[in-house]
Amino acid sequence: MRWRDNRPLKLVVLMFTENDVEDNNSSFRYGKPKPQYQLVEDKLVLTGEPVPRNEAWLHPRPAAMVVDSWRTKLKNVLFRSHVLHEIYFRYRLLRSSHKSNTIWKDGKEADLTLTARILEELKKEVEKKGAKLVVFLIPSKGEIERLDDSLPYQIEIADLCQKLGIDYFDLASDFKTTWYRTYYRYGGHWNSRGHRLAAEAIYTYLTREVSP
Repeated sequence: MRWRDNRPLKLVVLMFTENDVEDNNSSFRYGKPKPQYQLVEDKLVLTGEPVPRNEAWLHPRPAAMVVDSWRTKLKNVLFRSHVLHEIYFRYRLLRSSHKSNTIWKDGKEADLTLTARILEELKKEVEKKGAKLVVFLIPSKGEIERLDDSLPYQIEIADLCQKLGIDYFDLASDFKTTWYRTYYRYGGHWNSRGHRLAAEAIYTYLTREVSP
């Protein structure tokens, strides 16, 4: 790990989401190569660096020809519809043969070995700086909006943090207390209200549990 500067630290906050285990176990993301830690003789070694050059990244994508027709205008109106996005998202979820929880793949629990070692080493490095590591677990949209019956991935990561002696907090408890939508209708990311709710929950936890 390389630190930007040597100023004193008090806290290092790690935001953990459901696809992080899968990313830790893979040297590719979105079909493109990325750096990855691997265990070599029980030591973490960063591989895939520098990232191989991809020729497609060197050239801008050609601008699409836009035809100003009634079909195009109708399509644009429909694509902006939150209702249709919601119907389409739930339709795709219904047709999908797997649950949204990415801790599980093809009915089997993902290997947490690499993730555990990364968290362990991060904790050591943070404590060397005289600081404390706190992990905040980001709930999935499927859990908060009850889109399926997947078990929260946080159960496994919380157990891992406990074994490693790392403080953690599951943000799902705060997200479930509001009836306002906190995720975009299409996709699995927070909207502005979700970001605000998460920031307030994190601030409350840190000032209550971590501050002297």
